[in-house]
Amino acid sequence: MRRVLPALVVLLLGLALWVPAAAPATAAGGVPSPANSYAVFALSRACGGQHAALTWSGSGLHVVGGVHSNGDLDLTGNGNHVSGAVTYGCAARLPGHDNSFGAAPSRTAPEAAPVNLSADDFSCDYTPPNGDLDAPGPWWVGGDATSLQLEPGVYCTAGPLTLATAGVSGQVTFVASGPEGAIHITGANFDLSAYTSAVLAYAEGSDSAIALDGSGGTWMGVLLAPQGQVKLSGANLQSPGGLIIGNTVSLTGSAGTLNELILPSQGAVQTGTLQVQAAACDVSAPPANFDWHGQCTRPASGVPLALAPANNSNTSVRTTETTGENGKATFASLPPGLYQLNQTSGGWCHAESDSVDAKGNLRITAGQTAQVWIFECAGA
Repeated sequence: MRRVLPALVVLLLGLALWVPAAAPATAAGGVPSPANSYAVFALSRACGGQHAALTWSGSGLHVVGGVHSNGDLDLTGNGNHVSGAVTYGCAARLPGHDNSFGAAPSRTAPEAAPVNLSADDFSCDYTPPNGDLDAPGPWWVGGDATSLQLEPGVYCTAGPLTLATAGVSGQVTFVASGPEGAIHITGANFDLSAYTSAVLAYAEGSDSAIALDGSGGTWMGVLLAPQGQVKLSGANLQSPGGLIIGNTVSLTGSAGTLNELILPSQGAVQTGTLQVQAAACDVSAPPANFDWHGQCTRPASGVPLALAPANNSNTSVRTTETTGENGKATFASLPPGLYQLNQTSGGWCHAESDSVDAKGNLRITAGQTAQVWIFECAGA
């Protein structure tokens, strides 16, 4: 079902965008992922210790992609499903019940990390005092947490970085450097996506480096703790495109879906696509409840469009396209993230999308095509 945004948001944006009702991401089971494609990756090559590199005690988690441990794998949870291959470097202990796999768990040689980054690879925009993101500050839209909206950017601290406010959204990258560097997200119903380098969280701590404890949240991007543990313990967490990389990984949460980020052989995150369909309307002032798709069926060619990142920071992906005779324009090879679409001459009178946030930003997801429909009114 299509859902129109509140009139105030439409007025502020100059758009009439709709968002489909949220649904957990799914994929057909039983299809192994490409060999260089993962959803979960444990780096530790230690074997036979008290704790496995990858421990999975949670239940009801649907993983779309590959799961790999360079060391041991302990799967004690029940009712989990992995659509891709499950591999391990040392030994696997699988006492859990009703778990299913795209390919039977098998032993393989240890592999190098799919992503290699350091804290120096990130340029900081915000440094919350004491790493407390819940405190008032310029990182919040409006200056404090009542907006529930984090400003786009990179958030850095030397030590712990914490976020406990529920219902928070934003396009962000969290970086916790140093031996005590840790990122803990405990608020429920968050909606967070990566701001840069497809990384949502990077921590240098050696123990509980990254922990997502809040339930009912949605996240997109890489969770990277090359020297510490990444832990997912919240219930019903959803990731339309995520990758967990930790020295050790702990999956203790229940239910939820984790869809992999596709990593080509060179280690870059796969790009996404935006397709725009423009239609001409033979009316200048459509009435309320106007049937846009039923009444405006003629393709609008020659419509000039410009696309840029919503944060205005990455000029390398600014691009323009013009709709062809079929009314279509395609923006390909887009890094995942939030974007703004504009018409550079004239203007549409109505626009809809199946991938947009409350601010009217288009969300581009790795390996997927976002759709936008724009309507050109007569005399506009």
